[in-house]
Amino acid sequence: MEKKPYSALQQQSLDETTFYMTSAINIINKKLGESYAENHPELLGAFMQTTAIANLESVLLNKLEDIEKITGKKLKPKQLQESINKVMNIWIIMDELTKLKRSGQLSGVWYTAITNTFMLDNLEVWSGQVNRTIEKLHRQQKQENSSRIFVAGSPIIFPNLKLLQLIEQAGMSITADDICSSERIMPGGIIYNDTSEYGMLRAIAERYHKACVCPTFADNSRRVNNIISTAKEYNIKGVIFNLLKGCHPYDIEAITIERKLKEHGLKFIKIETDYGKEDSQNILTRLEAFKQTL
Repeated sequence: MEKKPYSALQQQSLDETTFYMTSAINIINKKLGESYAENHPELLGAFMQTTAIANLESVLLNKLEDIEKITGKKLKPKQLQESINKVMNIWIIMDELTKLKRSGQLSGVWYTAITNTFMLDNLEVWSGQVNRTIEKLHRQQKQENSSRIFVAGSPIIFPNLKLLQLIEQAGMSITADDICSSERIMPGGIIYNDTSEYGMLRAIAERYHKACVCPTFADNSRRVNNIISTAKEYNIKGVIFNLLKGCHPYDIEAITIERKLKEHGLKFIKIETDYGKEDSQNILTRLEAFKQTL
């Protein structure tokens, strides 16, 4: 495959985006009526996502030569498939950890600490240690707590676990979350049918883009729907929205999320904080008051 400079890939991405958007507008309006596409930007967003996947796929293929030069190894489909399977094993472990968190056998603080170490350790070492931890946790009794809550909002990165620690200190149980450094760190598996190099790289590109539910300018109802459905399934009464100061996308999104969650009878509180501990007592007081409303 001919290697292209990055500037050429950028132009290619722009050309493809323009083509997909123009095609989408024409097709949607032709089938559903004049200006329907302009009034439903989420449909255009789906076309843009398709383009983003195609672009990432092109970048991955284009950079393979550089990767092979740096590592001194040629990428082989079998090795790529083995690496994908390792990541899929991590996904299975994460799912098991999530079940233990739902049952109260694993605290929200420890869950996030464990998922964060996934990004810092060797995969085989991490998997072995966490599997041993899971075996021990299965022998513990399930902990019942009537103050079950859902945590959403800005990333919580180790060692800044302040808010999670304060939530549990206030007597609430973190049953679920929507944090990209916690439960959403492995939002989905890498699904492929084509075991060729191209087919698996395409699957990787699709996984990174389609699994993302971070705040965007396009429709992002998946996030709210996930919170509502999880709350119903696990008898969660309230949502604590973590907002790091200066994290504007989540700040803007919080307005919509609060309105929709309250429509479904869920309590909501937004905690704006930073990495410092000076506001800990103030936050704890607010959380203790919030617990009384559940």
